[in-house]
Amino acid sequence: MKFVRNVFCCLSIMIFAFETGCCAERTACVGDNDETLHTAKLFDAPIKEHPRILFSTDREAEIKQLAKTDPSLRDLIAYLVSEADDLLKADMLTYPAGASTILATSREHIYRLVTLSLAYRLTGEKKYAAKAEKNLLNACQYPDWGPQHYLDVAEMATAVAIGYDWLYGYLPSEVRRVVQRALKNRALLPAIAEYESATPNWSKRETNWNVVCNT
Repeated sequence: MKFVRNVFCCLSIMIFAFETGCCAERTACVGDNDETLHTAKLFDAPIKEHPRILFSTDREAEIKQLAKTDPSLRDLIAYLVSEADDLLKADMLTYPAGASTILATSREHIYRLVTLSLAYRLTGEKKYAAKAEKNLLNACQYPDWGPQHYLDVAEMATAVAIGYDWLYGYLPSEVRRVVQRALKNRALLPAIAEYESATPNWSKRETNWNVVCNT
């Protein structure tokens, strides 16, 4: 229940920037400012620097500005920070060896990394980034992400990808490399194998697994 409540809180904060019209209208998404572009490309278009997933630096600035005048948004941010403060005292999650699924662990990592990373971005307090980094490395050091139940892999990859993206400017280069390898070897390469397999699996089903795993 806490996972659902806190994800709702985080999404509500991000939606504020999209729905309130608190900034000038934009007419371009890619290529607005050549100085912010990364050498990576997607469909031949340059990709902006991190953060890229869900919550850009522009949106972050809008949220911070809006929070000065919107009491509802301030309450949401206060709740988020309270949850992040509790996580500062939480022990690292252990890998559930012998379990048939690690889905609950994957979802707890989403809760922790989204909460801590967003708290860092909205407050600038490095204690949240430091704890998020520890959780990020902890997930990457697991022996696997539950490939026998690929939904577990997909949700763990979501947690790790958001943490990597939102903390990119904070993370040391060696930590980034650890995360990159984990995402490649634990999530992306196994997914390619699933697509190339002749055996029926999530990549060929018309179910929520296909949507979640591909997302």
